[in-house]
Amino acid sequence: MSNIHIGNLDGITLLHSPDTLRPDTVGFSPDSKTLERIGVFCAAERRTMETASRHGATILTVANNEDPPTGSRVYWQNRSYSAAHQAIQDLTAAHSDHIPAIPRHQVSTLTGSEQQNIYDQLHEGEPWVIAYTPLDNGHIKYGINSTPQFNRFMNFIDASSERVDPSNFELRPFIRTPSNRYTSFRIVVDACGDTLAAGLHYSMHRKDVSERFVVCDRFSESRTSSVVRYIKNALEVPTSPYFLHAHDIRSNSAVGGKIIGLMGNNRAPLREHEAEILEAHNIDPSNVRPPTRLVETAEFIGSVVGRETHLLLGIDAVNDLYAETNVSPGGGVYAACHMRGGGSMLERYVTMRKHVLANMAQTHNP
Repeated sequence: MSNIHIGNLDGITLLHSPDTLRPDTVGFSPDSKTLERIGVFCAAERRTMETASRHGATILTVANNEDPPTGSRVYWQNRSYSAAHQAIQDLTAAHSDHIPAIPRHQVSTLTGSEQQNIYDQLHEGEPWVIAYTPLDNGHIKYGINSTPQFNRFMNFIDASSERVDPSNFELRPFIRTPSNRYTSFRIVVDACGDTLAAGLHYSMHRKDVSERFVVCDRFSESRTSSVVRYIKNALEVPTSPYFLHAHDIRSNSAVGGKIIGLMGNNRAPLREHEAEILEAHNIDPSNVRPPTRLVETAEFIGSVVGRETHLLLGIDAVNDLYAETNVSPGGGVYAACHMRGGGSMLERYVTMRKHVLANMAQTHNP
């Protein structure tokens, strides 16, 4: 994939915000590992801009709150994470009729009847998921299956009103997935709405072997703001009165999950037991391809959201229901599809961005 052909980008404008990846603008105090990742992001973005410029694109540096110029075909390439996150929420909500999604309740607007419905479902044995939407990589995502857990969470929200914004928390019904692993799909799309890669994430821990709980999850990382540290200390530390003892229902690679590539001619070979996981999801291991409905939904979201947020988006789904959109997703899914699972972080990001530029050139000059 390193020799991707990039055509003429003349007439396309890329807008770049220089502050997007500065450590003091991303909302946390980065540790050395995170600083390294930020450095890789910056290097990949710089190479993307240099490559686009060489192929005729106009590069404009703008602030996050500036409007794009009129009269040119603009691809908005780099809002800050918080600005992109808000734009994604607003745009997907505006087009919800076209996006089959997991039902969700924002904690700040939870009505009495909705809260009672959650109580009733938990009492009947139906689990729910608590998710803190500003963070990715499975941080602050909890599975609960009892009313005492829900009570402790709501008590935490009531007691923390001056420190924690409840609008950043969502409650979602737990979606049961096929196979003996917790799974989720990720479709990587570009700002044109074209699919670059697709993968099936699965947890390394099995559902039937032993319970796994979220306790002091990755506390060694300082990739957290004081608010996030406060939330984790309250909900993940056993001595806290609000400790959830939450079930680990995550399939993220950041917490040990693996990825099965679902497209591409240079996919990583299947590991032991992965054929069984694919078959459980009605995917033929000898003819692997992502579910058509998921691809269509992801490409629609990419075409609606991409130009307002970033050149690369990771659209996550559980079964066939949309879960969330990630800005500038990691290269794991792309590598699983097109690089046999290999390549350094920088090689993955650079190759993905070259792929995006090639798609843009083809779309612009068919």
